[in-house]
Order: sequence, then C-alpha cells, then structure tokens
Amino acid sequence: MNPLVSIIIPTHNRSKYLSEAIDSVLTQTCRDFEVIVVDDGSTDDTKKTVEAYIVEHSGKFRYFYQENKGVCAARNKGIQEANGHYVAFLDSDDIWMPNKLEVYLKHFAQNSEVCFIESRMFVIDKNGRMIPNRLKPQGNPGHDLKSFVEKGTCPTSTFMVKKEILKNIKFDESLRKLTDTDFSLSIAKDYKVLNIDEIVSIYRDHDDNSFADKVVSYDSQVRFWQKVISKYGDKADLKFCQKKIARNTYLLAKAYCDKKNYRQCFQNICISLKNNFVIGTDFLEKEDSFLTKVVKFFKPYGFLIISMVRSLFEKSSKNEKLQPEPQNILFYDNSSGYGGAARCLIDLLEKLDQTKFYPIVFYKHTGVSFQKLPQMHVEHVKLKDHREARKMPKLMYIFYIFCAFFPEVIKIYFFIKRRKIVLTHVNTNIMGGLPAIVASHFAGIPCVSHIRQTRKLIRRERQVVKWIHQIILLNKDAYRIYQETIPKERLSIIYDGIDLEKYDQISGGNFRKENNFVNGEILVGLVGRIVEGKGHREFVLAAKEICQKRENLKFIIVGDDKGDTDDYISGIKTLIHDEGMGKNIIFTGWRDDVESIIKDFDVLVQASSTFPEGLGLTILEAMTLHVPVVATDIPGPSEIVENEKNGILVAPGDPHALADAVIRVLTHPELAAKLKKAGRKRIEEFFELNKMVKIFEELYERAIK
Repeated sequence: MNPLVSIIIPTHNRSKYLSEAIDSVLTQTCRDFEVIVVDDGSTDDTKKTVEAYIVEHSGKFRYFYQENKGVCAARNKGIQEANGHYVAFLDSDDIWMPNKLEVYLKHFAQNSEVCFIESRMFVIDKNGRMIPNRLKPQGNPGHDLKSFVEKGTCPTSTFMVKKEILKNIKFDESLRKLTDTDFSLSIAKDYKVLNIDEIVSIYRDHDDNSFADKVVSYDSQVRFWQKVISKYGDKADLKFCQKKIARNTYLLAKAYCDKKNYRQCFQNICISLKNNFVIGTDFLEKEDSFLTKVVKFFKPYGFLIISMVRSLFEKSSKNEKLQPEPQNILFYDNSSGYGGAARCLIDLLEKLDQTKFYPIVFYKHTGVSFQKLPQMHVEHVKLKDHREARKMPKLMYIFYIFCAFFPEVIKIYFFIKRRKIVLTHVNTNIMGGLPAIVASHFAGIPCVSHIRQTRKLIRRERQVVKWIHQIILLNKDAYRIYQETIPKERLSIIYDGIDLEKYDQISGGNFRKENNFVNGEILVGLVGRIVEGKGHREFVLAAKEICQKRENLKFIIVGDDKGDTDDYISGIKTLIHDEGMGKNIIFTGWRDDVESIIKDFDVLVQASSTFPEGLGLTILEAMTLHVPVVATDIPGPSEIVENEKNGILVAPGDPHALADAVIRVLTHPELAAKLKKAGRKRIEEFFELNKMVKIFEELYERAIK
C-alpha cells in the first residue's frame, strides 16, 4: 500500500547535518510516510549514514545515488521515485518540528482545492542555536503568482505538494539560484497555493549555504528573471522583472571582472544599462552620505568604460599563445527550443571539439533544449523574437524588414566583427535564419544552413541562397529537390545522430509506474509537436480501429503545440471525444523525459502525412531503444526505415493501413523481435552521433579554408 507522504531529502556531502534532518522526520506525529534520500555524488560517509537508518527502519527508507548533477536534479529524481499521495521536501541541513506533517495535512483536508502549501521557517546557526528575530523569509510571500514574483517564496524545506500535479512540473535543473521560487511559480500558474502562518520548520544558516561561484549564481538569477518575463509576463510586473535583470546582470559583470574576463564583463554591463540606465540608484542606501551616493550613481558608467578598454586591449599570456586558439563559430537557431532541431544542436555542441571550435549560440526562445546551455558552459545570447518572415504578407514583411530585420542583422554583423567569428551555422530553414545569413555575407565569412524540412525553396529563399556556402540536408529526397537549382558541391547530406552511450543508460518502467499501468497494458505512442500534418488525426482513427480488434491498449500522445498559434490541438481533442476514445488515448503534454517514455512503448508510430519532415528524430530514438517502429512512407522516415526489415512503412494519410501495421507487430512477437534487433543495428551503422560530429567538424574546416 502506498504511503500518504513521500519525503524527499536531497544531499551532497552533508553527512554532519543529515542525521539531525532524518531524526526530525522520524519524530513526526504523522507516521504514514516514506523517506527518499537522493545522494547527489557525495564523497563523505553519507551512504553509510543512510544505510544505518535503512537497517533500523526497514521499509521506511530508500536510498538513490547519482553523479553530481545539482540539487534540482536530485529533487526531480526523488519526485520520480515517490509513491505517496503528497510529496514533501526537506534539505539535508534543515530540520522539521514534530508536528510539521500533521499541520500541513490538516490544511490540505480543510482546503480540498489547494495543491501546494508552504510556510516560513525559524533560523538557527551552524551550532544549532536559534538566531533571535530571524525568520526566513522575513515577510509573507502571499498566495498568488504575482506575490511569488515580487516577494519571493519560502525555502524548499517548507514545500508540500499533491503528487498528482507533478507529472509535468519539475525543478529547473539549469538554474542554481531561485529554484524554490521557480518551482512555486510553475505551480501557482495553474493551481491554488496556500502560505500558512504556522512555523513548523527550521533553516540552518551556515558557511556552506553561500554560493561559491558568483558567475554561475548571478547568471542563474538573470536567466530566472528572463524566464519569468517569457513564461509569466502577462501576470508579472514587467518593469519589476527588468530591474531585477538589470541588477543581477550588473553583479554578473562585476563577477566576470573579478575573473579578468573583460569581454563578458563589458557585454553584461551594456545589457544592465540597457534595462536600467540608472542602475547605480539600485544600490543606494538611506544612510549613505551625499558623496557615497554620487560615487554609486556614476560607478556603473566608469565600470563600462574601463571594461570596454580592457576588453579591447587585453592580451593573451605567453603560455596561451603556444596553443592555437579555437576558432569562433556562431550558431543561430530561431526554433522554439522544444523540437528535434534544437535537441540535435545541443547534442552536436556537447560532442564538438572545443579545442578547435568555440561555439556561441544565438537563440530566440527559452525551450527546454536551450535551458541546458548554461550547464554546458556554452556562451549564448538571447535575441528578441519576431514572427518568421516566410509567414508574413508583403505589407507586413516591409515593416518587418525595417523594424526588426535590419536591427538584428546589424547586431549580428558587429558581433561577428567584434568576436572574430569565422563561420556561421544556421540551424533552421533559410527564412528563419535570414538575419544571420545576411550578416555573415556582409561580414565576409562563410555560412552553413542546416535545412531540416523536405520542401522546395520559396521565392524569397531563392534570392539569398547564393549567399550560403554549404547547405546541409537530412535526406536524399531533399537533395534531389535542391540540386535542381543549387550546384551539387554546395549540398551535403548529414544525418542527425544518436548518442548510443547516453541512450543505453536510459531505464524504462517509470512512465508505466507513473500512470499505474500495472496490468500489462500495451502502449502505442506518437511523439512530436501537435501541429497540422503530423498525423494525429490518422493516429486517433487508427487507434479506434485497433481497439475494435485488440484489448488492453493505451495510446499515448506525447507533445504539445509549442510555438504554434493554430488551434489544431483542440480539433484533435474534439475528434477523440466524438470517436469515444477518451479512455484509451492519453495526452502527456510536453515532457523532458521523452526517451524514457519511448522505452516503455510497445510500438512507436510516426504518422506524418503532409508535414515536410527532414528525418524523424523520434524514429531514431525508438530504434536505439529497441522499440518497433511503424512510420509513413514519406521523405525523412523512409530514409531511416527499410520496410519490413527494421520497421514498417505505410501510406501517409491512411488510418486503416496504420492500424493493420500496428496490429501485425502486436500479434507477431517474432516480427517485433526482428524489427527491434535490425532497428538498433541500423542506428549503429548510419546514425551514431560521434560519426556525425566528425563530419560536421570536417565540413567546418573546409568552409573556413
């Protein structure tokens, strides 16, 4: 029987405090709980400490070890393993009072609509002594999203949340600061939250609480406030958020200055002054003298001049000159950050030889893929988003040229000149990457365009294609289309690659466990953005036909309409209702653990009919994970799948053919086994990531020469 509460304790080298935290859990007046300790790569005797509790309290404790990924990753691991109806968090250096769980459960019982509860905490010092008149936080944050944004939130050790809402809500692993506020905001956006006055938790203030790396700390805070504007802008005070960005960007600039990185220092002080031209006033105190106030007011401008001069005239040391410096490459991507294009770019950057090439990424959206850039220590610049030019009418296109296009071209041009960029890689279609293509042309550097769709060029694209040094395509059909107007020597086919080592570490079963698929349900899944042409209608109709012939099936649709403005998704949900398939078809929304979900599928379906696919990343992932694939016979998927050998191809737009193929795989285990084995072999031969990265590096070297 599942416990009422799952208590998650993330820890990293805190064994001296851990026992006291665990003991405070064991003294709770409510006893219906489990304790999940997630060890985030500790090198002290944390494991030994926890093992003693596991032996003494059999069945109450579970221990998980992971390589050091940060406290957010540890909490997410705990959420994934939690079995309770509620989830509570306790940091390994904090303490609960004996009635903590009882008090919270009472409030949940009295307020059935509430999904999340938090409260303030007493503060003790490192020796366990109470610090008089100290509460954390000092004020009450309130009960709504706007209050959380402006006043902050309480520490994570006071959080308790209903497990049912955590399917699509997790801690943001790219952040190092304000993770508790970010988590609270993601809940307050859609659910009712409650801040109670009763103080039943204790925060330990000690030296290890401070964040050692100021660059990472302030950068994380800047990205948090950028995320607030992007995700909650309609409910948050925009000016308040911009002031926060300005303040933390200024502090980030000073942190870079301390590290003698004057280029980054200058760049961030410029951003800070752009958001708040009088940023110095943000640091004025009432008790400051007149002279001190004047110095603080003008200090940022002096700082700007000094950092600019130092960045222009800084010289490399003799030791650095012995080694050839990596060549700067600008990667430009205007996608949502949720699709295959962004994911493949991140994979490329992770494997790219940075002793040869130094990547700098320009992007426009804060999708999950781009949120990984800070963790990867890849330099990145967020641009202002504009509607894609190829979708505009002519009159609107003229306004776009003067108001958005030219300013962006000028910004990229001067960045190329200032940073000595030697090559631009546009990771999108030509119109989407047009500002970078034009800027590269006038800067006199080669440009590589990575086109991920199989379609003919429109007129506007044909006018600038001559400025592209090399066009990268994903399949032979696209190659045949493009060679009609572009010389063959300027065309290359480079497949998207799969990191086999990474995928071999993916474990299955979590998605089935999360949705209580315990009766041997057969899972048939479709993964991707829910947009026109991706075959969701055919998938729904095929699902209905399959259910008429087979029992115990669930059909999983993974994805959302990220970056799409059409109301296509509501039409699909209406179709599901009209066909009476509501109980059989499950929408997961957008997920960060797509690979783990695919591993739980019995069959993966790729049903695109009119969408101009480039290749089909989910097909590659399924084959890598030994999952049989049924796909439509269109450019892209047909490049991966050899019909009847490593997958099954069906005519696009034909639900009946789709249903027949899925039923064949489900009713013939020997066929499924053959497809699994052959699919994995094909990935190893033609779609292995390291091979793809080497091809890219060779292409870059040729283009630069």
